[in-house]
Amino acid sequence: MVSDPLKLSLLPAILLLSACANTSLLEAERAKTDLIGMTKSELYMCAGAPDRETEDEKGGQYAAYDTERITHEPGPYPGPGFYPSFGYGTRGHWFGGYYSYPVTIPKKRQCTATFSFENSRITAVTYRTNDGSEVTSGQCYEIIKNCLSPAPAT
Repeated sequence: MVSDPLKLSLLPAILLLSACANTSLLEAERAKTDLIGMTKSELYMCAGAPDRETEDEKGGQYAAYDTERITHEPGPYPGPGFYPSFGYGTRGHWFGGYYSYPVTIPKKRQCTATFSFENSRITAVTYRTNDGSEVTSGQCYEIIKNCLSPAPAT
């Protein structure tokens, strides 16, 4: 059971961690509604020329933007140092271990933002990521950040 003074000392830390939400993800999600109705030319002015433009057989128009980033995530070992191991074998006791060095694993993160148009106005915004993580979804914000008005103050 956690004592009352300890609960009170943990409260600021909990509040601080909850404030560290992925703001890029929140802004990318806000764009799905805020950009509806924007004209194609306005989108091209704020986001630049799309990587691909397509039209389906029913006349629907689409513009797609791609972004890619390499991030480095911590490796499987906790950190630098010597990790001892010991045991008992057929020839007696043995002692050994291994050294570990900080290792990071590169990870490719890709996001494609697709804008659907009807009568040259945005009707839908969708995102597709290569891994479905919040970090990658937040990367989609990089595509549309110049198109959004500042977030309302809370």
